[in-house]
Amino acid sequence: MALAEERKDAPAGKRVLVIDDDKTILDLIAAVLRDEGCSVEAALSGQEALEQSPPEPPQMVVLDMFIPGISGLELAGELRAKYGADLPIIVVSASDVGEEARALGAVAYLPKPFDLEDLLRAVERGLH
Repeated sequence: MALAEERKDAPAGKRVLVIDDDKTILDLIAAVLRDEGCSVEAALSGQEALEQSPPEPPQMVVLDMFIPGISGLELAGELRAKYGADLPIIVVSASDVGEEARALGAVAYLPKPFDLEDLLRAVERGLH
């Protein structure tokens, strides 16, 4: 899956990068965020996110902590080095990674399965 901006007409400040190795979850999150007017870029791995990330920074990252290759924690560091230390990150995971999410300063941690309304509230908080 190529990392590609899906919606060019989304309001400024609502660019979201979603990284999850489960294509079904990735597509679901991306669709829900697009429905809310976000421009969504999606990647199935950390390497894909780093190699194909656009020069314009996302305003929010939704990140699964367990992805192929680079760990979610390492990827968060790489993304913040590239886009700025204040880049808001929402951590999603099927494993208990609440401590790791707090350590990286995530704006929210959503254990899978999560309610989509909780995701939308977390994104809204992180964008404002």
